[in-house]
Amino acid sequence: MHVPVAFDPTLSRRPTSQAFFVLTACLLLLGAGVRVAAAQNVPASEPTWAVEILPASRCADDAVLRDRLSAQIPEAQRSPLGQAELRARVMIGRDQVATVQVIDQLTQREAGQRQIAVPRGGCDAAADALELVMAVMIEAGRSLLPPPVSPSPEPSEPPPPAPEPRAKQPTKQEEQAARPRYVQPERHAWLGPVPGHDLLIAAGTGYGILPSWGVAGTAAWGIRWARVWPLWISGTGWLSERANDARGQFGAAYGTVSVCPLVLEKTRFRGELCPGLAIGAMWAEGRRVERAERAVSPLAMASLGVNARVKLIGPLELVALVRGEVPVMGLTFVYYSEDGGSPRIHDTKPVTVSFFGGVGLRFR
Repeated sequence: MHVPVAFDPTLSRRPTSQAFFVLTACLLLLGAGVRVAAAQNVPASEPTWAVEILPASRCADDAVLRDRLSAQIPEAQRSPLGQAELRARVMIGRDQVATVQVIDQLTQREAGQRQIAVPRGGCDAAADALELVMAVMIEAGRSLLPPPVSPSPEPSEPPPPAPEPRAKQPTKQEEQAARPRYVQPERHAWLGPVPGHDLLIAAGTGYGILPSWGVAGTAAWGIRWARVWPLWISGTGWLSERANDARGQFGAAYGTVSVCPLVLEKTRFRGELCPGLAIGAMWAEGRRVERAERAVSPLAMASLGVNARVKLIGPLELVALVRGEVPVMGLTFVYYSEDGGSPRIHDTKPVTVSFFGGVGLRFR
């Protein structure tokens, strides 16, 4: 006997609906987990770079130098000059000192700077020295960008405006302290003095060339090159001086070329030791003799000078010079007497010394 049983469609669909919802929730959770894992594996973006050789720089038109520096940038970080996040400005000065300045294109502020002395040898030698600097700066490029600023939450109600404080007038000392001060970059001793030139004029006295202590004046021009000893070109003239027995009057003039291998330079003081060679002439004129004649003799001397200068204001300097000179050939002046003798009137000393004081100008 078959007993009919009523079929409830609601009960038959309930297990199927529960399985569907459970399966859907698992898929959503799995998809969220995949998205989180993918977000964790996304590499952080690196800043884009571009290289600019400044027009005033040495090797500004050298495409090989620009390509070699740009080759240090990974291809994924290279960008055109107007679209790069970081711009490396390269300036190679005439004094063989190169400066690499990194500019943040977004804020137009300096993000870093390096300075290096490049060797001589043209643009290829400069590229060899700058490639390592560019590679190091690009490697540290992520730290050059400023950290992103998180937006601050806006307050629901703006606070009441605070009363504006009365502006305090700064004192003169505060204004001077607030002004930016120029700090001269450190210059290594092996680079020599700063390139430029000097002018000086001085007057003084000396003994050994003329019969007694004489009065002289000198003017000099000094030339300073990078990594080369300073060179001085000077001219010296002595006023005419009478001999002790008043039978002759003597004068001299000569020019000197000196190099200065030893240079001492502090904040306001400079000192130089300069050997050189002097070439000129010495003249004599007879006095109180029956037949007076004027004689001119060539003069050659090896010299050693010490120059000391103290900066006063601007380019003006106070100058002191001390020179020692040794005549290559001694000069002797005589007169002829009626008895056939030739007494000496004057002869130059084996070593002469002179002292000068004056003012000078220093130009860079």
